[in-house]
Amino acid sequence: MIEIASYRFEDKEIAYGLGWEIYTDESNGKIVFHDGSITGLTSILMHNIDKNQTVILLSNIETPVFAVSNAISQLINNKPYIIPVQNLSRVYGNLLENGSKEKANQLIEEYLKNPTSYDATERDFNRLGYQFLRLQKNDNSLQTFASAALIFPKSSNIYDSYGEALLQCGKKEDAIKMYQKSIELNPDNENGKKVLKELL
Repeated sequence: MIEIASYRFEDKEIAYGLGWEIYTDESNGKIVFHDGSITGLTSILMHNIDKNQTVILLSNIETPVFAVSNAISQLINNKPYIIPVQNLSRVYGNLLENGSKEKANQLIEEYLKNPTSYDATERDFNRLGYQFLRLQKNDNSLQTFASAALIFPKSSNIYDSYGEALLQCGKKEDAIKMYQKSIELNPDNENGKKVLKELL
């Protein structure tokens, strides 16, 4: 029996192998792709092996390249498509990167009032928070995780990540609160329990 490691992303089931991500749904043909991003820049190469069609997108304006490339694939095959909205974490990350923290906060407030205005995923915000942390842009990282907690208030993972970021920034007491919240939301969070035990 062959087991396939896969994950869900934007309503697609995705498997991974040898550097390529692969759609497990082959109703539109066998599609492989590889994407990448850094704050403000995104790219994707998508190839339909069966139809010999390739879509390559490069963007510096926070374009949701995965969703756009899927829409383009649908379009070139004369199938219905949806024009995607912008990715909230990318717009937000650019504002923080450019020092516009107040505008970034306003963006989150506007999104919370109208969640259909942007596409927002827990995964993207988590990745952005850690990206800022790796670059030692601690204020941006903590602000990102604080905003993520507003958008995803029931996510144990976000609070766990927020706690880790606070701990790395020397804010032990605040980190303890985030780990406690994470465990409250998910009593099976063994990592959070372990870290919390060490902190108390």
